[in-house]
Amino acid sequence: MQELSISISQLLRISSSIAMLIALAIGALWSIYFNRIKEGQKLEFDKQLEILKSKNEKINYITKAQFDAEFKMYQELSEASFKLIVDILPLFQKFEFLPKNVNLIDYRTNIYNDARKTLEEYQHLVFQYAPFIDENLYKNFEILRGMGQRQVTWYPTFFLENNDNSYLSTLKLEEAKCYEVTEKIKSAHELCVEDLRNYLKTLKVHED
Repeated sequence: MQELSISISQLLRISSSIAMLIALAIGALWSIYFNRIKEGQKLEFDKQLEILKSKNEKINYITKAQFDAEFKMYQELSEASFKLIVDILPLFQKFEFLPKNVNLIDYRTNIYNDARKTLEEYQHLVFQYAPFIDENLYKNFEILRGMGQRQVTWYPTFFLENNDNSYLSTLKLEEAKCYEVTEKIKSAHELCVEDLRNYLKTLKVHED
């Protein structure tokens, strides 16, 4: 009887130990589970915080006077860039649209003079406002200016000067590039407009 009692006592102790171990294991598992949930929530919170921070960094809080000044500056640059491509594109077109009763040389001289004058006005604005223009926008305006400069520089060589055939034959590659620029300048202007539109969206007038 005593041996049986001992065995039952031992069994009870073993059962209690097992139950304790199971309880500890379950507690540890729940702890791990909840920690993972917390880590997941923290990661999601950090992610949302970064998104919010990123959006905030893209917003430029400025005064009303600053906004008006920037808007006026970019309005002038936008108008000048549009006028630039309007006057530059006719220089190197695959087909010349010559108006009726107009002398070819006179027509070519006029469109060249118009393009040169417009380029001068445009680059004057770009250089004038260079310190105040957003860096990325300035690069776009400068690329457009460089394309216009190329077209104006090369146009007289092919259409206004009397060059012999041997001289012109060495410049065919440059002439071909000018016609390529005619197509690229449209995309360059569209990029200017798109980036300028996106930049202006980031401006927010600070309300005191």
